[in-house]
Amino acid sequence: MNIKGAVFDMDGTLVDSMPVFKSKSMEYIERLGLSGDERLLHFLMTNTAAEVAQLLLDEYNRQESKQAIITEINGMFLDAYRNSINLKNGVREYLQYLKNSGTKIALLTASDRELAVPCLERNGILDFFDELVICSEHNSSKKEEKIFFDTARLLNTKPEETMVFEDALYAVRTAKKAGFKICGVYDEWCSGDWNEIKSLSDIAVNDFSELPRT
Repeated sequence: MNIKGAVFDMDGTLVDSMPVFKSKSMEYIERLGLSGDERLLHFLMTNTAAEVAQLLLDEYNRQESKQAIITEINGMFLDAYRNSINLKNGVREYLQYLKNSGTKIALLTASDRELAVPCLERNGILDFFDELVICSEHNSSKKEEKIFFDTARLLNTKPEETMVFEDALYAVRTAKKAGFKICGVYDEWCSGDWNEIKSLSDIAVNDFSELPRT
């Protein structure tokens, strides 16, 4: 595919975490007494724990500290990331192919490091990554082009020679606008956006076994 760099989303792209993420998010909303709040559910599914914590402080009158809310949110998911969330089909083989071809590889994730690292390590793919870019550590999100530019800079690649692998429409839109190549990766949670994701992608696949190896 003539790329020098590859930037991978984690949740819904590399690992099949979105069903757990959605069910735990719904449980959390219920505990807050906000059952049926679809806006908050979507925000939980598409933002960092720090961004969710700030929203809860600003608009939902939570009284805890921001860090206490972040710890609470990450704590809901920690066991699953450590013990039960697995790779999607073909991921390890494709990462190995990229590594063998000399492609620089980065993870760019909205999940915090305490969730991402144990999951990648248990699934045996942590060492494939040259860089781990955690959105909250950069005080940014995938709604901002800067986080994609910063990731490419760490890989020492240009946007036009770097492919972003993503399942979320909002992140695909941002990376596309920033001039990156896009590989759309299907995940059931974003099935309603799949046609638009495909239209914005240079290549779109149901899983990594479909990707070319030349």
